Amino acid sequence: MRASMSTSQLFFPGPIADGQSSGHARPFWSVMVPTYNRSEFLTQALESVLAQDPGADHMQIEVVDNCSPTGEIRAIVERLGHGRVAFFSQRETISMVENWNTCLQRATGRWVHLLNDDDWVRPGFYRAFEDVVKHGQDVKVIFCRHLFANKGGHWLSVSPLLRTEPGPLADWLPTLAMQQQIMTPAIAVRRDVYEQLGGFRADLNSASDWEMWVRVAAAHEFWYMPEPLACYRIHDSSDSSRLARSGSNIRDTRNAILAFRPLLPPGIAGRISRVALRFYAYKALAEARALRNSGDLKGAMAQVREGLRCSVAPKVLWSLARFAVGTLYRLVTHRVGAGERV
Repeated sequence: MRASMSTSQLFFPGPIADGQSSGHARPFWSVMVPTYNRSEFLTQALESVLAQDPGADHMQIEVVDNCSPTGEIRAIVERLGHGRVAFFSQRETISMVENWNTCLQRATGRWVHLLNDDDWVRPGFYRAFEDVVKHGQDVKVIFCRHLFANKGGHWLSVSPLLRTEPGPLADWLPTLAMQQQIMTPAIAVRRDVYEQLGGFRADLNSASDWEMWVRVAAAHEFWYMPEPLACYRIHDSSDSSRLARSGSNIRDTRNAILAFRPLLPPGIAGRISRVALRFYAYKALAEARALRNSGDLKGAMAQVREGLRCSVAPKVLWSLARFAVGTLYRLVTHRVGAGERV
């Protein structure tokens, strides 16, 4: 089920121009690595790509640095790439999403893979994706299952299995609009799709990738591969963790749900949006409990505030009551343990 899409319904952050360089053949791949001041993870990201490198004629590999304050990022690229990996640096630091859009503009390949500096791909990623295209499948978007990993790179869990065999996902748009299920390292998109639909929305920040995948799903069928070939790293210094502590991750998510609602089939758009808002309200309260338990009460309250702006459904309010009771209990026991009268 796919909704009709009008350009008047969409916010375009700017057209993605044709990346073809005059006089040069277009490579199959553009592997674009946006980065900012995170040298401790960049090495693994680049090594995972270079281990699968089919050659410069077939794959563009470029690191796009968001004006990091030191020259360490360039040094890593030169040390690992030996001239094979291109390096581009912004003149000044811009938003994370604007840096992603720079990656899209600079990509010259037919297929674009955005690989954030703290993520990596497993062996066989690029061959498996390319095989789908080579075997005559007329697809424009491919994604695979992904692994969640901790700061040290150890696997924590795997994303849900959506189907047991590779193939297209039927009625994927409503499902995707209810919950973000695609991490950026696990998806590759044909460049002409970005040329058609525009870049990522900087105003949605942490939810800009989800909004993009919904926007693409409203126009194109998604091909799915059940093998987990990409790794998404979870760590305290990530952009996701920082945004969670301010509550802006839930605010961005709420705004994304409202932004892509016009893309959904009219008969179910309202229900899908309510389900999504309720899910992320409940998720915000779960995150609030985790932040509270780690001692970050300010971050916890930010999650509560933004969660309740998403939904006040009975299940959400019940979760809020549990949070309140648990918080009060922790405050009381902490004071008693400190010898205070309560």
